[in-house]
Amino acid sequence: MAPCPRTALVCISMVFLVGCDGGESPVAPPQSPGLAATSAQGQVAFTSNRDGNNEIYVMNPDGSGVTRLTDNPAIDQDPAWSPDGSRITFTSTRNGNYDIYVMNADGTGVTQLTTTTTNRGSTRPAWCGNRIAFESDRYIAAFPDVYVMNDDGTDVTRLTLSNGAFDQQPAWSPTCDRIAFTKDPGGNVEIYVMNADGTGATRLTNSVGYDQDPAWSPDGAKIAFTSTRADDPNREIYVMNADGTGVTRLTNTSTSIWDSDPAWSSDGSQIAFRSNRDGNNEIYVMNADGSGVTRLTNDASSDALPAWAGAFVLPASSDEPVFNAAAGDAMIFQDHMEEYTTPHDMDTWPGASFHPFFPDDPRNHYAVINPGHASSQGLQLVYLRGGVPGDEERLLWETNPEDSTWYAPDDAAFVVQYWFRISKNGGPGGSPGYGGTDKGMKWIEFWQDGHLDRSQFGVTAGDATTGPLWHLNAAGTGVPMGYQPVGPYWNQVNDNQWHRVTYLYQPSSSPGETDGIARMWIDGTKIVDVSAAAAGITPPGGTTVWCTIEEVGKVDTHPTRTIHLGEYVNGFDGDGVTDLPMALAFDDFTWWRLPARVQ
Repeated sequence: MAPCPRTALVCISMVFLVGCDGGESPVAPPQSPGLAATSAQGQVAFTSNRDGNNEIYVMNPDGSGVTRLTDNPAIDQDPAWSPDGSRITFTSTRNGNYDIYVMNADGTGVTQLTTTTTNRGSTRPAWCGNRIAFESDRYIAAFPDVYVMNDDGTDVTRLTLSNGAFDQQPAWSPTCDRIAFTKDPGGNVEIYVMNADGTGATRLTNSVGYDQDPAWSPDGAKIAFTSTRADDPNREIYVMNADGTGVTRLTNTSTSIWDSDPAWSSDGSQIAFRSNRDGNNEIYVMNADGSGVTRLTNDASSDALPAWAGAFVLPASSDEPVFNAAAGDAMIFQDHMEEYTTPHDMDTWPGASFHPFFPDDPRNHYAVINPGHASSQGLQLVYLRGGVPGDEERLLWETNPEDSTWYAPDDAAFVVQYWFRISKNGGPGGSPGYGGTDKGMKWIEFWQDGHLDRSQFGVTAGDATTGPLWHLNAAGTGVPMGYQPVGPYWNQVNDNQWHRVTYLYQPSSSPGETDGIARMWIDGTKIVDVSAAAAGITPPGGTTVWCTIEEVGKVDTHPTRTIHLGEYVNGFDGDGVTDLPMALAFDDFTWWRLPARVQ
């Protein structure tokens, strides 16, 4: 089938639909026996007309246990899971137009979220955190844009503003800070990415064929998509890096075969998709490299639009903060490192940005690297000697402008999150030393006005098994406190892979008070907690308590005016415990203020 000009995306999503009757008020269908009403981790939701019209079904990852969730004479399609797997949002015409609904994972509790009167309506929901992105032509009929709303249907916000283009198929990054979507410049559908507030739209694909159906991998590094690029007019599944590089074809079928609708498994090892390779639309699954294609559904009807539960879920025990604008979080500074050229040019880069501390260091300690974590660029520091007396390396990236009032009020709680990679000579390894407080490094610093003092999360002490341990050094104390009692440890993350680190910092309301907080997570697991709530408590599997109440009373009272990434390494080459050269890479930096102090 030839692509439909200007309406290609609708052509794909509607080709298997049968019947458009509606008008029935939303009612909760009866609960399906054997399906948990609370969560459905690992299950695959999909759309099928096997019972006469499009309905939402779920099945196990091996294709067994097919269960119908919706039972309505109208069209129900486009399922998307909530992050915890307890609910499903979907598109339905049960009130006459295409609108977004939500239901429990067992099909009960159907609730309408949008009310749209235009022909295309509101469709293709995508869920991240407590926000749902979707496409709608509510602003200009027949020209869809990308919108976001709270998962209760409030605070609807239009993100794309190209009145003459089709902006469709939103897909969240796993950290909810970016959205991939499709746009049709000149009538050719391509994949773009933008920040969660609609700014910074960047084109990722540029082919003669249509590129659509973007789906972000759970680690944020890859985007799977469908394409009819020039060398093959069939719809095939491809994957690319999140910056648009490294495009790789995964499926390879014959003429008139459509492979589309890719959806990642929660561990990123498999991709479910829709294909008509066996005569009609069915759901298949393959490994993330395109091997091991297996058919999951087998019936005479059309099965399409798979959605895998749990694709973007933090560990069940994680309390790691996630940016939530609807809850009042306010973005302070966000940088995906895409704008920079060289460390020298960065030294005078205008506006909110990162600057190197010594941009023209002759030993090439600073670098703008390509690729980064989930974008085309990142920043890197390379430590060659460490803290050799008289020839110490003091390498860091710092927020610009220095000593700036980034947020208010001064005692606000804030979160810093970014991705890092530790390596040695392009492979695993690298360490700033361990075994005592004279070995290690500063890691990240939160500086006061005028660079008079700072609080820092550093790494010192530890042993040959763990490597140095992360902990807090509060301003004015010079004393390490709150050493991590649980992993991941340094020696588990210096593997030349990208890892997410998150910090929650809240200054004390006055000196000696115990309402200050300093917490740190790596890949969703909390490893440092200096707070009154954690004082005297040993976490499961921990080697000691999180902290003492006396340590909590030492958290400083000052606002943060500058942030340093990296900084001084105490260990040095040749001391027997420091592993150099060591490279630290950084990408996707996000800093936001919480709406209220944490109690």
